[in-house]
Amino acid sequence: GADAWRDSLANSYKRQAEGRPRTTGTKLPKLHSIHSASVASMQPFGAFVQLGEGDTYKDGLLHVSCLGEQRFESPEEAGLKLGMKLWVKVSEVKEDDMKYGVDMRYVDQRNGTDLDPYQTKGRLPNNFFAGGAVKAQVAPPRAVALEEPVVADAKLERVASPTSSSASDSSEAGAKVRKKLEKARKKLEKGRKKLEKVRRKIEKYGKIAGGGR
Repeated sequence: GADAWRDSLANSYKRQAEGRPRTTGTKLPKLHSIHSASVASMQPFGAFVQLGEGDTYKDGLLHVSCLGEQRFESPEEAGLKLGMKLWVKVSEVKEDDMKYGVDMRYVDQRNGTDLDPYQTKGRLPNNFFAGGAVKAQVAPPRAVALEEPVVADAKLERVASPTSSSASDSSEAGAKVRKKLEKARKKLEKGRKKLEKVRRKIEKYGKIAGGGR
């Protein structure tokens, strides 16, 4: 009984390993890293996948709950086959047990783009396997071109696009401001001269008073 079960299991793994390089890697991949993978073997609870050529990392578990939006009873029901190429994301790493798990739901199966770069695991993208076929992703909405602004007020129109008359008005206003500034400057200069004259008188009277003592 037990020997027959072991032989059956060994033959099963042997058949599943045909047609792919043997996994020789012993390392664990980095958490949240993206990898190209192939289905190495399948069990009722999920599939074991080989990362790359299998010469760097150990095989990882792709659980049935990580195959798509709906819950599948087996990898076969989801359309997986031995040797099928997938894009997976490392979702769990158990260093003490030297095991890791992967997820294919948040990876674009066409090019390996990470669809959940911030690890939020929110709403599943339309990117999962259904009957062995990758469902097409929903195309992003097209950018809507903004309409040209409409200027309804004539005053606003003049401000936005000054005419020759508005330009001349601005020039006249600037000239008036410059005249006022020049007038104020002259007043300040005149006041400064008066203060200087008073200061000299004070110094003169101070010297006279000091000489009298």
